[in-house]
Amino acid sequence: MPVSVTLGERVRQLRHEHDWTLAKLASNIGVSTSYLNDIEHDRTAPSLKTLLGIASALDLSVTGLLTGTHPYDLSGK
Repeated sequence: MPVSVTLGERVRQLRHEHDWTLAKLASNIGVSTSYLNDIEHDRTAPSLKTLLGIASALDLSVTGLLTGTHPYDLSGK
């Protein structure tokens, strides 16, 4: 059975893969570090605007961000 990863965990993992601080990603998408921290710890859900900003900053589609897969990757990995 696949391990479920939350959106916050995925955002944090991708931010680390880009070697960005919380402050750098927050600044890039125009939100406060505390708001982004709350998203990463699943204490709040991002607005659609913020979700789009996160995906864009991390060079992903929203689908890729939400699912953890490239939208054209049919393998589900």
